[in-house]
Amino acid sequence: QGTYPSMAMLIAEELELDLGEVHVEHAPADDQLYGNPLVGFQFTGGSTSVRAFFEPLRRAGATARSMLVSAAAEIWQVNPSDCRGEGRGDP
Repeated sequence: QGTYPSMAMLIAEELELDLGEVHVEHAPADDQLYGNPLVGFQFTGGSTSVRAFFEPLRRAGATARSMLVSAAAEIWQVNPSDCRGEGRGDP
């Protein structure tokens, strides 16, 4: 389905990774935890998945990027503002 590449694209963009480096997995069946807020239950399909999860996925990707940059800055003993995310690209 087009939903899975779309979700992966949102995360990849925020993490500054190539799309091929992001893998999407099904969430376990649980409407309360993973339900689509626009329709009230868990499913993929139609245009509601991207509309419903655009902001949460972008926030998750941005938060992960920030955490990774902060961790790298701490290890390298530099300021986070001196670091940035960068995909691995082709080996």
